[in-house]
Amino acid sequence: MGALDDQVAIITGAGRGIGAAIARRFSAQGASVVLAARTEKEIEKLADHLAPTGKGAIAIPVDVTQPAQIDACIRGCLDTFGKLDILVNAAGSQYVSSVALSDPKEWIYDIEVNLLGLYRMCRASLPALSDSKKGRIVNIASRMGKTPAPLNSAYCAAKAGVIAFTAALGAEVARDGIHVNSICPGFVETKLLNDTMANTARITGRTVEEIKDILEARSLLRRAVSVDEVAALAYFLVTEATGMTGQAINITAGAEIH
Repeated sequence: MGALDDQVAIITGAGRGIGAAIARRFSAQGASVVLAARTEKEIEKLADHLAPTGKGAIAIPVDVTQPAQIDACIRGCLDTFGKLDILVNAAGSQYVSSVALSDPKEWIYDIEVNLLGLYRMCRASLPALSDSKKGRIVNIASRMGKTPAPLNSAYCAAKAGVIAFTAALGAEVARDGIHVNSICPGFVETKLLNDTMANTARITGRTVEEIKDILEARSLLRRAVSVDEVAALAYFLVTEATGMTGQAINITAGAEIH
């Protein structure tokens, strides 16, 4: 028996990184999982891996900038599993550029994915989560939403918005039994991090190794946070954290939040 037996979860960004780790953790604890991401082959592969060991896993290709695809994802979840108890918003992008040299389309796209896509997923999911009577929403924000960094203005703005949105939504839906919290990781070993470091290296003239050393030096543990550590926190928020809502929880390997 797992703590998430009879629970149904939609996880965006589930093709890789944090989203995939959360999907694995939830499935291992008995949840039925809907894997939602643009990376169709990756979520199908993960669904095939999880299906024999969990309570069911389906892959639904979703671009969170497309409302029709979000609606189709919710319908697919309800048609397959009959309900929705947990929503995890882990889809993300990170545009690296100075403001002066930024491409407005790329800058706005970061807001579309990280903030507006998250809003759309929450809005579309609320009726089913309310029916659950014990709905849980976990939004993946970032340390950068609290401690902004240069060359990441769009990402920082979006993640700060996620933190504020989480608090506002948590206040709105508490009486419906829905708890809403966000996780604020420091740097996490993912493909997104590797791409971000490569882009930062290109702009600054530093090497990727130098940038990684700088990031590690900022944390007390002198390392990145693992995707499994973030997944463990997400699991806590949907199981044991019954007295928490509207919060933004840091997991930074000890890196200071200003």
